[in-house]
Amino acid sequence: MMFTLEALYALHMFNDHSNDIAFLPLPAKEGETRKEALLRIVEKGFEDLSNMELIVDGTPTEECMQYGAYLDEYTQANYHCNVNQMFYYSPNVDEYDRMAIIIIQNDENEFLIDRVGTAIFLASLISLYPILQNVDANKKDYLHSEWEAEAYLKLVFHHPNDDALRIQINDSSHNVQDRLYYRSDQYLYEYDMENQTRRSISGEQFKKQLIQKLKSEGRIMGVDIKLVLSDQEQLIYHCMTIVEYASQITAKLSHISSTISSLSSQGAFHDLVAGRSANNGFENYVLKAQEFGTLAEVLWQHAQNTYDGMVDVDKVMATYVAGLLLESPDTSSEDRDYIYSNPKEAVQQIQENIKEQEKEGSEKGN
Repeated sequence: MMFTLEALYALHMFNDHSNDIAFLPLPAKEGETRKEALLRIVEKGFEDLSNMELIVDGTPTEECMQYGAYLDEYTQANYHCNVNQMFYYSPNVDEYDRMAIIIIQNDENEFLIDRVGTAIFLASLISLYPILQNVDANKKDYLHSEWEAEAYLKLVFHHPNDDALRIQINDSSHNVQDRLYYRSDQYLYEYDMENQTRRSISGEQFKKQLIQKLKSEGRIMGVDIKLVLSDQEQLIYHCMTIVEYASQITAKLSHISSTISSLSSQGAFHDLVAGRSANNGFENYVLKAQEFGTLAEVLWQHAQNTYDGMVDVDKVMATYVAGLLLESPDTSSEDRDYIYSNPKEAVQQIQENIKEQEKEGSEKGN
């Protein structure tokens, strides 16, 4: 079933959202306020949904509610891809990180919205775009393997018909990356649309980037620590991460525990969850989280003591900071891309910066 953009925004408003849909901004006329644009768009969208028989006698049908649920999952997601300005895609919307919401735009500016498996979507792209077929056969031009400036107009002039794929990334409502991949004379190139620079990459690099972008594994996992840390350092890194997660879980459970009692004052829910008369109520889970946090800290300290002198703790900390930078919406697209592409160099630079800050703090203290 194909939707107009107005119909999508009507569903969007039904879901109690008034912000822009990722990669599909609200179309406003010149001199029109956002409120006026929303009212105009929703009125037209409601009419379109009625013509599609998704609204009958002023009431949304079950099918309409299902499409609304798909759009809500897309909207609530933090990570979105735009492939060739045709496929708008949000991966890992389910608890098992296997499903994605996809919005497909046709030449008539109509939209199809569906919920599909991430692997199915990738397979569809491979069948559609020759650049994704026989990827291992692509060659890397080592004479141009480093980023070099090339104006976009020059790129279009010299490679107007080359096999290409453009992928834009929006992470936490920030446009963080816009890359064009194309083949020329059997060589594979990556073009940075924002900085107007290009470099040649191998088929293996292309596959890694593609999986990372379309399945968001790189974003969730942060720095590929296997490229940076030894096995012992990885153990300490994971212990440090567990301590941080335990602290976050404890804080969130404590907040819930302090506010959940307002939901009820008596009955089974009050006794088992909100109150303390049974199993110490929800407070018991807070205590368990605190115990787990303490155990995680003990494990972290034990790992450091065990491998003392065998690992570089500063490098572990720098790797952890690199992961935080990747997750932060304040990190620039250039810095984010540098960390992804050059994890060893990025961690080393962060490590040097930490040491320099410690040195400056020590000198001020004296």
